[in-house]
Amino acid sequence: MIQIAVLAVSIGLIFLGVGFTAGGIPLTKTTALKGTQGKIAGVVCIVAGVLFIPLFLLAFFGYGRLFGS
Repeated sequence: MIQIAVLAVSIGLIFLGVGFTAGGIPLTKTTALKGTQGKIAGVVCIVAGVLFIPLFLLAFFGYGRLFGS
């Protein structure tokens, strides 16, 4: 079950980053990140989405090694 959640978060972050349009990335109904700020936020979301699964696996295996018997 947690694997599905991790995959969903990863895909969601990637779609959020790719969702940058000319209108910007919407934060609220009236506020959007536009221009350079929006592009940077989009890239950060894409990178976080791509790295989320490997980082989760690293944390999972590290936790098992640290607290495993």
